[in-house]
Amino acid sequence: MRLQFPTFEQVRGGMLATIPRERFVAINNGTSQKSGQETEGGTETTQKTTEKTTEKTTEKILRLIKENPSITNKELAMLCEITEDGVFYHIKKMKAAGVIRRIGPDKGGHWEVIEKP
Repeated sequence: MRLQFPTFEQVRGGMLATIPRERFVAINNGTSQKSGQETEGGTETTQKTTEKTTEKTTEKILRLIKENPSITNKELAMLCEITEDGVFYHIKKMKAAGVIRRIGPDKGGHWEVIEKP
């Protein structure tokens, strides 16, 4: 690969610098791939990783709720090392699945874990 230097042009009102680069868009498993190339199972791998991470986070949130039913979303976010929006996402999914429910108001209420028979 030959190193290419930037070019400079004077344009109306200023300068335009063009910096050449090779088109690399992703690094997957330590190998670079150029734009337009597909990874072997790249999308599938990303999806599996996301599912595993989501499952671990959901389990952690559930455990923390069992330990302290009055825990806040802010505390959950801090303990799980995710954003409050991330906590909201996981709680929304667990509520929709019938795993947890909120008893009482946002302030002063508590979480209840619904045990499946």
